[in-house]
Parts: sequence; structure tokens; C-alpha cells
Amino acid sequence: MNLYMSLRPWLGAISGGNKSWRSLALNSVLVTAALCSACATTVAPLLDTAVTPGVTPPITSQPLTVLSPTEPRSSTSRDFVNVLARTANGATATVNGVAAPVFATGVFVRDKVPLAIGMNTLTIEVTLPGGERQSRVIEVTRLAATTAGQPTSTAPPPSPPPASPPPLVEMQALFVTAPGGADLTWGVHDVRLGGPNLAELPAGVLLRATGQQGEYGRVQLGSTEAWVPLRSLQVAAPGTTMPRHVFTTLSVAGATAAQAGGVSPADVVTVPWPSNLPSSVRSAVTPEGWPYLEVDLYGTHNAATWVTHRTSAQVVREATVDQVAPQHVRVRITLKQPHLWGWRIERDAHALRVVVHAPPTLAQGAASPLQGLLIALEAGHGGPTNLGAVGATGVPEKDVNRWTVQALKAELEGVGARVMLVREGDENPSLRERAERVNNSDAQLFISVHANSADTHNGYLRAAGTSTYYKHSHSRDLAVAIQRRLLSETALPDFGVVGSFNYAPIRWVSHVPAVLVEQAFMSHPGEEALLLDAAFRARLAKAV
Repeated sequence: MNLYMSLRPWLGAISGGNKSWRSLALNSVLVTAALCSACATTVAPLLDTAVTPGVTPPITSQPLTVLSPTEPRSSTSRDFVNVLARTANGATATVNGVAAPVFATGVFVRDKVPLAIGMNTLTIEVTLPGGERQSRVIEVTRLAATTAGQPTSTAPPPSPPPASPPPLVEMQALFVTAPGGADLTWGVHDVRLGGPNLAELPAGVLLRATGQQGEYGRVQLGSTEAWVPLRSLQVAAPGTTMPRHVFTTLSVAGATAAQAGGVSPADVVTVPWPSNLPSSVRSAVTPEGWPYLEVDLYGTHNAATWVTHRTSAQVVREATVDQVAPQHVRVRITLKQPHLWGWRIERDAHALRVVVHAPPTLAQGAASPLQGLLIALEAGHGGPTNLGAVGATGVPEKDVNRWTVQALKAELEGVGARVMLVREGDENPSLRERAERVNNSDAQLFISVHANSADTHNGYLRAAGTSTYYKHSHSRDLAVAIQRRLLSETALPDFGVVGSFNYAPIRWVSHVPAVLVEQAFMSHPGEEALLLDAAFRARLAKAV
């Protein structure tokens, strides 16, 4: 999964969840989704033989195959070229006399081979384990300046300037969110995976639209403006009016695991707020490190004078109500302990309930704190079309993810945990279905496993490392802990812990800590070789 937030986003936002947009295209030029308009040609992957799970793919039938540049004669305006090729494992390789590392898959790279203006001859040589030598010669012409006195650009052609936004058309109309619900954002923009969201509304919520800009509608949430795709809205029935609702009471009470719909007890904060009015919930942390929840209610004012806290409450310390802006009320939920395990939202015609879950009870005297816990594991991608990233060997990310999840399952079961597989075999459930499988289970942790990929225009070895991702703040500590273990166990570079990440399944699963693990980069031939090594995947799984 390509994670360069600063590069131009892919189209389709959260609905795709498919790395095919930036994978190495099968039997064609490798292009990544994060490329700007001048895409770099890279590699045609090799799919000569079937891949056995856990086994490094066999080398191509020829002892030396040049993967990029893809043609024996080519031209470029850049002052360098990246060379990618494949030979036998154990061979040595040079490009124009400079040694290039040969990885366990036989793939070798030399990034940024300098080019002079005019025709350049590149000699690629390998010495096979038995001593036999093979070579290939390719010609790359660096184009001269096209205008007198103007040097040829050595950078990728710039992205075209963004198109002017469509005009804003003022309007006044009532809409209702469509059956699939609606994601509201702070403005109109394109960003990979969508978001950040001001609110995620279920079906049937009334919204007052005040403007339209292209395919987006501007809606009024109290004193706040938000934007929503018009495809997520339906025109309200004739005669519908926007109700004005206020509440004077709310309550906090404890609930058993069965009452809370989970395997651990929970506290329930009940707010008299109809399901057809907009609201949003987010988790946050105080400067001192204490977690809390905020429930924002729009189009109302503070009239609460009776906030009941039952002594049965074990998780929530206090719920308070404040007017934070005109037509904007906030319920703040603080906790009795410095850790929030998770929460879920329940709505009906009369009330909004925030179910705040207690941490699971660990088995006393157990050899591992994981004993008896149910952990949901998702292998990213899947199916015949959702391959994910594809590296130089042609092995799709979906298989690497599945193999690592199998190793992680064995590791967890070995210490007494129970495991639920979100994706069985090579199926490809939708992102919504993946989240629902976790939400409808008794899982107490959720781990999504992927492999990364990056733009190779400026080199195959440029992006490297392992990383973890979370959306909601209560999942941060788990993401940090996993990342630290990954670094110590694998010795991979640190690509970081990324928060506010909008991958749909870890966004929609909020009742337990939910973390996405990007094992390493499929676009980096050295890291791809590691990911195809069953022993390395076992180390990685042990770290997680």
C-alpha cells in the first residue's frame, strides 16, 4: 500500500481499497498510483511459473533478464536511468562496471545510473554461481535541449495545474442521507483513502444543503459548514421540515458484557438525540495523556440540567454538556482510567448511545496475557483482481499478506489466543464487509496486514522500511508497541507510526484497538525478497 500522503491521490477514495492502482502491472510497465502525471516506466514482472506459498519464486528461464528499461533502445530527458534486472540467486552483477546487489530472488538494481546528453551505452553483466558470464547491452539516449540556451529538464515533467473548481451555486434544500450513509468532510478535496471526516452519518439523517459545487453539496451543521458527495444524498420528501430538538437530561450507567454486545462490560452514555439528526463522535487525548470522547450534536442548544451517573458505571468518570458554538452542543466523556479500549455508537429513533468498552479481563496466572483473547486478523486485498502491490518477481501482495497472517495466526494460537480470519483463502470481501465481520464478532483486537509500495521514478531502493497505522487515538499505543517490536526483530528501517490513517476497516472498527501493519515495501527488491522468505515472515509475525 503506497502511503505517500503528499503525492497526488488516487481516485475512488475509500471505496476501492485496492492497490492495483499503484501495483506493478502484470505483463506491462510497472506504474505506481502515487506517481504524478509523468509516470515512470519500471518493470514487467515475471510470472513464468506458479508460486508455492512460502517459497521464493524460481528465477526466469534465462540467466539474465533486463526488466527496466523495458526496451533495448529508449530515450529520456532525465540525467539518470534506473536499472532493474534478474538473474540467478548467488550470481554477482555490475552495471557499467559498478557492482549492483543481487537479492535472494535474483533481482538486482542500480539506481540513478548517470546519463550524458546523447546516446549512452549501458553494459549489464552477471557472473553466475558456476562462473559463466552473461551480459546485455542497452542504449539510452538523453535528449538534448529543445530550445537554444534552455537546458533539458532532468526532473519528471510537472503535474498539470489543478483545474479550476466548478462554480459554487447557492441553494436551500433538505436532503436525507442515502442507504449507504454519508461521509462529511471539512472541504472539497481529493485525498487518498478519503477524509478526514467531520462526521460519518448513517442512512436517514436530515441535512440542510446551502450550496452545490460540482459533485459536492455544502450542508449546514449548526454554525459549521460541511461538504458531502451528492451521490450520498436523496431529496427529502415534500413537506419535510428540519426539526429543532433539545434535550434536558442524559445518563451514564454500567452494562454487562451481554447488554453491551461484547465480551467485556461497558458503560453506556445515553443522549436523547433522534437518529435522523446529525451527530459525530471522536476520541482524543488530553495533554496529560488521558483519553476522552467527544459527541458533537448539531442544530441545537444546551438545555441539559440533569446528568445522571449511576454507580454501576465502571469506565466513565463523568459526562458533561457544553455549548461550544451557536447551534453546536458537545457531550464530553472522561474516563476513570488512563486507557480507552474502544467504543461503539448505537442509534434509534429516540436516542444516541455511546457504549464505552472496558478492557478485556486477562486470564489469571496465564503464561501469556493473550491467552483466551479473540484476535481478528485481516490479510489485505484478495481475489482475482484485487492483487495489491506486485513486485519484480510477479508475486502479488495479496498472497504475501495471507502467508504472513497464517504465520501470525500460528504465533498467536501458540500462546493461547483465539484467532478469527477476516479474509479466508483468496476471497475478496468489500471493505465494509471486512469491518462488519470484526464488529459482529467478539474480537478484542484487530490487526490488518498489508505490504507497502512506492513510486519508483527516482529509484527502486528509495523507499524502504516497516510501519504501522491507526485511525482512532485509542489505537495509538498498540501501533507504537508493534512498530518497536518490528524494528527490533526485523532490523528494517523505520518508516514510522502513522496516525489519522483513513483505511476503512480500521476506521469503522472503533470498539477495540485496530492497527494496520505495512510489513515492508514490495517495490523495494531487497524487501520483496525478505517478504518472500518464510523464515523472515515468521520473525515478522513473532514481532507483531
